[in-house]
Amino acid sequence: MDTTDTSSTDLAALAALTAVVTEQDAAHCAAIEAEQQATAAELQRVLDTVRPALRAVCSRVQVGYAAHHQGDVNYDQGASRQYLAERGLYLDTDDPGPGQENPRANGGRYLGTDLFLLGDGRLAWLTYSGSWSRWQGSSSSWDADVEYVPAEMAAVEMAAQNRGPRAIAAIRAALAAQADGTKPKATTAALARAERLTALATLAR
Repeated sequence: MDTTDTSSTDLAALAALTAVVTEQDAAHCAAIEAEQQATAAELQRVLDTVRPALRAVCSRVQVGYAAHHQGDVNYDQGASRQYLAERGLYLDTDDPGPGQENPRANGGRYLGTDLFLLGDGRLAWLTYSGSWSRWQGSSSSWDADVEYVPAEMAAVEMAAQNRGPRAIAAIRAALAAQADGTKPKATTAALARAERLTALATLAR
């Protein structure tokens, strides 16, 4: 038989402990919310700053793949790929695409998620599913379910999912690569061709 004495003193002690824990939890939740709000505000400033350059750094977003392995499993006979209608910037520092479950096995599932920033400022979450096999005569395929986040909620979403640092690193890397790439040379060449064409048109008059 339980003879524990639940006296008023015990209840008062429990009430005091409950009040302390409740206060600590409320303070912790408030701190986390304040941190997320500050992160979202920083991310919003980043997005506002880079928005004019998004079109230049966005590329095709693959959302599907299918292949049938013939005599050589390393040769994808008739592989097909599908792409999102919109172009986007991958917001991470590794390579986009699904991961393989048990990659050392001879087959398994495709899985994983990726986040892209689209040219219009929206986010696109890609959730991958499918199956793969290394067996001769087998097939491998995957596709991605796409969930869009409105542009006005993009910064909040990235902050809530703790994607801020990786997203900023990816954006910075994409801008740097574009600035140091071939586009300035291509622009100079295009201007030179335009000048030559203008000169020829003038002579032909």
